[in-house]
Amino acid sequence: MNRGRQTSCAHRPPSNSPISYPRRPNIENEETSSACRHRSSRLAFTALPAHAQDTLAAIKAAGKIRVATEFGRSPWGYKDENLKPTGSDYETAALLAKDLGVSLGLVEVIGPNRVPFLISNRADVVISTFSITPERQKVIDFSVPYASAVQYVAGDRRRTLNTCEGCVRF
Repeated sequence: MNRGRQTSCAHRPPSNSPISYPRRPNIENEETSSACRHRSSRLAFTALPAHAQDTLAAIKAAGKIRVATEFGRSPWGYKDENLKPTGSDYETAALLAKDLGVSLGLVEVIGPNRVPFLISNRADVVISTFSITPERQKVIDFSVPYASAVQYVAGDRRRTLNTCEGCVRF
């Protein structure tokens, strides 16, 4: 199992959904997928799947997409010297709003409240670093990850390390 953190986008599934649809649907709707192709080749982004058209319609009717993101994870999301949001997650959110023809409403979150903000309808989408876990997939959908960060343990080659607990000795 990959325990690395992945940068992804998440959104609430429709309220009437039995959560039995595929987790990574094919993107057939040009309007919801154009943000990714314009960002860069490293970005594969699904803002809303085809079965969430009600959410997309609500966003368009409101004229605003509420994007939750973290601002303490450089280079993904942070605030510059003037406290202006910046970073690749912010730029992705801005491009998504532009492609949808709506204004961007940023919702600042921290790691533990990203999922609660989605399921309580305080945000339409989260663009942030997420580990995609089976528990999270039960309540939210994820886009195809567009970045990955993996952590490695390095040490003296002459020492043997057989367990995670063995790291404490170093």
